[in-house]
Amino acid sequence: SAYTLGAHGLIPQSFWRSFDATLEYTKIRPFVYSHFFTVNTYTHWTSPLGYTLEPNSEFLNARLRGTVYPLQISVHFLRQNHGADAANDVVGGDIYHPNFEGNDSTFPFLAGEFRRVTRIGLEAQWDILPGLALSGRVTRIEESGEEERMETCVGLGWNL
Repeated sequence: SAYTLGAHGLIPQSFWRSFDATLEYTKIRPFVYSHFFTVNTYTHWTSPLGYTLEPNSEFLNARLRGTVYPLQISVHFLRQNHGADAANDVVGGDIYHPNFEGNDSTFPFLAGEFRRVTRIGLEAQWDILPGLALSGRVTRIEESGEEERMETCVGLGWNL
């Protein structure tokens, strides 16, 4: 099974009227989207047909956004936990490794090689004209077994 639960809300009080908040949680159990036969995986080319996370994963997304037109600023926190398949240990963490017929084993959620990715960041968007926006994002990323890093992104978008 796989599911996503979430809430998006705002507070209609004078100061808080310009803010909205989002909270989402996604859980994908082991072997979701995999199949008994590798040729029948639930993918199109290399992309899963369901949620973009791998099986045996969970994802938390929290965001607070403030808007004072034409400026929009948000702070976000994202955490992804994943139980990956090891070299010879299939625990349901890869869409291409099936849970074969006759396997009566049960696999605990997030079993296997535990991986965690945490992202904390700040985003801003300025609407220069209707349909024309300048945006930027700075994100601090912590990943299991990797050095902490910063990611920056600047963009210009034009909606016709």
